[in-house]
Amino acid sequence: MIKNRLDIVFIGHFAFDFISHNHHSHYKHHNNKSSSNKKLKRSLGGGVTYGSLAAVYYKPNSQIAIISKVGKDFDRSLLLPFKSKGIDISGIQIQQGTFTTSYELKYEGSNRKLRLRHKAPEITIKDFPQSIFGARAIHLTPIAGEISLKTLEIIANHKQLQKIIIGLDIQGIIRDFDENGYVISKDCYSVYEKLEPILKLLKDRFILKASGEEAMYLTQESSVQNATQKLANLGIHVFTTLGQEGFIYKHADNPMISFGAYRPTKCIDETGAGDCFMAVLLSELVNFYSNDNNLTQETMFQCAKIASAASSFLIEQPGPAGFKDRDVILNRMQEQQDISSNPQIFKIENN
Repeated sequence: MIKNRLDIVFIGHFAFDFISHNHHSHYKHHNNKSSSNKKLKRSLGGGVTYGSLAAVYYKPNSQIAIISKVGKDFDRSLLLPFKSKGIDISGIQIQQGTFTTSYELKYEGSNRKLRLRHKAPEITIKDFPQSIFGARAIHLTPIAGEISLKTLEIIANHKQLQKIIIGLDIQGIIRDFDENGYVISKDCYSVYEKLEPILKLLKDRFILKASGEEAMYLTQESSVQNATQKLANLGIHVFTTLGQEGFIYKHADNPMISFGAYRPTKCIDETGAGDCFMAVLLSELVNFYSNDNNLTQETMFQCAKIASAASSFLIEQPGPAGFKDRDVILNRMQEQQDISSNPQIFKIENN
């Protein structure tokens, strides 16, 4: 166990991702052949994979930990890349009699179709080691409902977690599955009704990330801007990601800001881009929050720009392989100043 104070703890399932791409004209291939008929290639995924590695590549001296549950089919040798980077893996439990969460991911251009093969057991507050309560930030990155709204409520009310930044990727909260394992969405009204009072408890120290589609579905708003506004009205920081178009950021009564995406040299695999974004965002924010407990609009936006640039590198390589350190990321920002110099500000009336 790492004795120093943890910077970020990533909580969620590892996943075996069986990925195939049918690129069509969206990407350019050297051999110009479709990969749609090739055997699915297995990659270790999940937000804990992409997030923890992004964080240690970004800041090699970061104190990073993972809390996860995997099944009997999980080979501990898969954890060697994490251990070699100094990531605390003591919070990873192998549950005999179960299987590691696994997905089939089929990409056609920018569209992704997911089917759940297996699901590991739920993660609860009882699985948290004592070291987590002294961490600077926690990122909840569920991919198959392994972190329940009840657990999120317990986290929001836990006395030892009151001064910790908490991030959440909403995808695993609203995700459900049909009888064949294909991903569908839960009843949005039920989820939002239960989520709203929890987020009001967390307020300023809580950062929610959702795709534009997820935000609109959860809030039942007809535009990304209105959906982002509705979530921000709960007092939390909201980042709505828009893929190649960048992201929207909103908090409280501050103006809504739209920011364009940094340009990758090539676009190979978008898996994990949101996890990389949140990891680098939190890596930056822990420095500010630990000093003055004040996540200002300007601080959030400047840190998010760095996180966006970091994500642009990840999609240049397949799987969890495109991570870069801070200096390389800042250099891309310098080269692409035309993006950062023109953020768009929306003025939307509160609902």
